Amino acid sequence: MTRRKKITFRAVILSALLIAAALAFPGGAVSAADQIVLNAECEKAIVGQGDLVRIDITVDHFPDIISFGPVVVKFDPDKAGFHRLVESEVLPNFVYTSTQTQDTVTISAVDSLASFGDGADADNEINAFSSEEPIVIYSLYFRILPSASDTADFSIESAEGFINVKQKTVKNVIQSGVTLIVNQSVSRDATLTFLELGSVSLTPDFDPHITEYEAVVERVVTEIDVRATSSNIFSAVFINGNRNLVVGVNRVTIDVTAQDGQSHVIYSVNVTRKESYLPENAVLMDGDGTLYNFVDLPQDYELPDGFTQTVKTLNGYSVPAFVKEGLASVLVYLYDGVNQPGFYFYNANSKRVTAYVEGSSVVTTGQVYTNISGVESLIVPDGFKTASLETEDQKVKGYKNSAGDFICFLVDEQGNGGFYQYDKESGNFYKYVKPDNGKETVYRFLFTLSFIVAVTEAVIIIIIVTLVRKLIADKSSPRPKRV
Repeated sequence: MTRRKKITFRAVILSALLIAAALAFPGGAVSAADQIVLNAECEKAIVGQGDLVRIDITVDHFPDIISFGPVVVKFDPDKAGFHRLVESEVLPNFVYTSTQTQDTVTISAVDSLASFGDGADADNEINAFSSEEPIVIYSLYFRILPSASDTADFSIESAEGFINVKQKTVKNVIQSGVTLIVNQSVSRDATLTFLELGSVSLTPDFDPHITEYEAVVERVVTEIDVRATSSNIFSAVFINGNRNLVVGVNRVTIDVTAQDGQSHVIYSVNVTRKESYLPENAVLMDGDGTLYNFVDLPQDYELPDGFTQTVKTLNGYSVPAFVKEGLASVLVYLYDGVNQPGFYFYNANSKRVTAYVEGSSVVTTGQVYTNISGVESLIVPDGFKTASLETEDQKVKGYKNSAGDFICFLVDEQGNGGFYQYDKESGNFYKYVKPDNGKETVYRFLFTLSFIVAVTEAVIIIIIVTLVRKLIADKSSPRPKRV
């Protein structure tokens, strides 16, 4: 074959390849940068019956994607059962939703903070996450069934909805799945695949191969709910030391024994229970913007009757507080930066802070008042003299009249003051209303006037009746005329 024929033959082959590419991609060729490659991956190749395995769903890059899904992962329900979804650590702003059938798990996710639209340029702030490197977009945990044998398959059945920040669809291809060999021998795996101490953070972050951790809890915490999941379902897990925590360092252990009864791993968490009952730098701000510092309770203190101690979340801090049934305000121990630390009433609805003063604070159903007495500027209603009232749980200074009515001057949590009258039957204080003597005088005058008018009308009627009777009598028996 001559050189000219060789060149012609190569040209024909190249033309055929171009035509085939055009037929495969009628809208033009798709470069690797314009599409996402998805894979299902697993760090293990051989698993045992009862093992918990993690299947990572990965992409080769992530070009400003703001949403994806549904992505459908298929598995053999005779070999494995779905355990849980773990969201991606590199996509913290994505909100995930999931659905499950007998043999599939479907996941969708959307970036809750990303900007939308065509304005993805330098003049607009776009919060979409982007990566040129492969990332895990989420992980699925499956439990290999105790009856499983041979192999267990996991694959991406379909993947749709990869949308970028310009609301353009990004194409994707599915490249590989996972096939695991199921080992039917007795398991020697004594590791954990999941460890959580309630809402307490572990240092470092949990890793199945790290066995020593540190954690810190507030003083109010005396026990921790430990949740531990073994890598193999046949492992035995024993938890110790998470109850009756003392102030200082407590050692919590999670002892895992494998199915073979010989292999075991001990995970330890050194939990430090703080000496203070208060979170660090805990503060409270009232409605006027004044800051108060939470401080620890003194050794000895006195409170109004009926209050019990609990823990309340105020201003985002879990702090000791004292509550009373039916009362919205709570008692907390604060320091205002000027006066000595003391108890204050705090109403979360009105954001009002009112100092508690023994002998002056009055607590009634649903309200807290400050009792004021002995002030010369107070104009006490007529007929009332200085007195005091002792109820079952408090003593109130005020005034009493000859009828036994007790009133006192109270200032509510909003700063409004006035006289209140004590109601013996309900045991509460109500706004005092001064009797209106002017109205009573008017009523008496009107009554007297009405009585006089009625008497006058009666007299007039009697006179008229008498005259009429006389006229009738005169007509019936006229007197004889004198001659």
